[in-house]
Order: sequence, then structure tokens, then C-alpha cells
Amino acid sequence: MRQPPGYKQGNKVCLLKKSFYGLKHSPRQWYRRFDEYMLSNGFKRSSYDIFVYYMSYAPGEYIYLLLYVDDMLIACKSKAEIGSNTNLLKREFDMKKLEEAKKILGIEIIRNRSRKILRVSQFGYVFEILNNFRIDNRKSVQMPLSGHFKLSLKDCPVKDYDVERMSKVLYENAVRSLMYLMVCTMPDIAHPGTANVGLVYGKNRGNHIDVTGFVDSDYAKGSNKEYMALTKAMKEAIWLRRLLEELGIELNSVAVSCDNQGAIHLSRNHDFHERTKHINVHYQFIKEALEAKTVEILKVCTEHNTTDALTNVVPEHKLQHCLELLSVSIG
Repeated sequence: MRQPPGYKQGNKVCLLKKSFYGLKHSPRQWYRRFDEYMLSNGFKRSSYDIFVYYMSYAPGEYIYLLLYVDDMLIACKSKAEIGSNTNLLKREFDMKKLEEAKKILGIEIIRNRSRKILRVSQFGYVFEILNNFRIDNRKSVQMPLSGHFKLSLKDCPVKDYDVERMSKVLYENAVRSLMYLMVCTMPDIAHPGTANVGLVYGKNRGNHIDVTGFVDSDYAKGSNKEYMALTKAMKEAIWLRRLLEELGIELNSVAVSCDNQGAIHLSRNHDFHERTKHINVHYQFIKEALEAKTVEILKVCTEHNTTDALTNVVPEHKLQHCLELLSVSIG
């Protein structure tokens, strides 16, 4: 490595004997050390997410550990098992005192044990965004976008001082911050009126769980586009199924719901179609997945397709209905 400023012999370099914080390769070295330690102590690394570790401590019972850089989340039914593995980690790494998880990566975790409900939200992160980008949080709207809204060149700044002012707006940073909210806890995104919205998880009914997804094309419409969007949703569903099964979670079914009958027909038939022969071959694996019964496709009416609110401008009652189906509610 290069010598830090202040050394007289500036034309020489240092021989690095040990990795330390801030170097380009440090994250990789840290992960290798952590990974080796976990594997040597009985944990298994997930084949579908290399930052998820799990171990069976009793028949049908598992402890899970999720790693993100140096942040960690441990989940297990047994507090004794959590304590035992926490001590195991403390013997090797300098760690803060582990307590019941209340926040990780800006995501707040709220439990209501009497109602058997767990809720995740990013209330604090929302107001951090509002402050960072100087957005007036006194103004709120009921809808992310009104039905009559259209983008136009007339909305672009024309006068020099307006162009100069807009050039200083951190638009890309704001969009990326909002997208982090969207993929974590706020699919309805992203106005001050929905700051206290979060995802709610209720008690599972029975010993098995159902995994259900919804899909809708977000760019162009028609059976071809819906079919390609359906294929992408199927990939996510298959990955999720394999991850959950590897972690010892028993599933009833994994299904993807689509509101386009033409796309469903294409996915279930191997017939050659003149109008769809241009679709790339990597979209066609969906047919094999259906034959293997890895995932099933269900027909859903547009009114109950939750993704419709995420891909189209919808009226307020439709937005609220879709949020209820997604288990998104105000805390």
C-alpha cells in the first residue's frame, strides 16, 4: 500500500501484514473470516443468499443469522439458543450487547405480542429524507400521482435562474432514497402523507405457509409484455421457494397471480405462435417450471391485482384496497 502523508521516503511502499478498515479489499477479507468461523461452528451458508446462515439445533427447529456488512440479525424460537450462539460470536469478534431487534438498516421493527403481529416501517428514515432534501413535511397528498397528471416539456425550466436553481437539486439522490423505502417497507411510495405506513406480518395459520406473488407489466401492455413480466416474477418465486425450503420452512404452495389471460395461456402451452416467436428463449423456461409444478400460475381479476397500484395511476379507493391486500397499514 502507499505510504500515508508525512513519510520522508515517499517513493517507497508499505508491506501490508494485516487487513484493516478502509481498504478496498477489507470487506471481502472480513466476510471470509466471518464465513470460515460460522462454518467451523456448525452453521451452513445458504446456497441462495450467501449472507444467510442457519443451523438445526433440534428436529425441525432452526436458528438463523443474517449478516449485512457488520450488522447482524439473529432469529430463533429459543432464547437459550440465541444466547449460546451470541456467546460463540463474542469469543471471536468484538460485539455490542445484542438485544431484542428494534431497528436494522434504518428499518424499525415493532412487535405486538398480544395480537401476534410484527410490523416493519421506516418512519424515522422518511423524515431524515425530508430534512436532507428540504421537503416541506406539512404538505401531504392522498395519492402518489393524480389520474390526470402528465409530464410535459412545459414543466421544464426555461429561464436561466430556474435552470441554475434546478441544477442544484439532488434529484438522483432523492429518487434513490425513495426507492430504498419502496423496496423495504413502503411499496405505496412516497409522499409525506404516508410517512407512518409499514408492512404488517400476522400469525401464520397452521404449520405450513403459502407464498403468493402478483405481477403486472410496468411499461407496455399486451400479452407479450405481460408474459415476459410473468417470467421475471416466476424467477423470483422459484428463488424464494428454494431459499425457504433450504431454511427448513415448509410450504403449502408457491403461486404467481396474473390478470392477463393471454399471458397465462402462453405460459401453459408449448404451441408455436407466429406473434410470439421473437420472445427470447430465456423467457420460455416458465413452461418447464409449470410442468415440474415448482410454481403455479393463478388468474386474478385486475381489481384484486395488487401490483396494479404499483404500475398504474389508480383512484384512491383502488390504492387503499391494494395496500390492504399487501398488508400495508398505518401504525
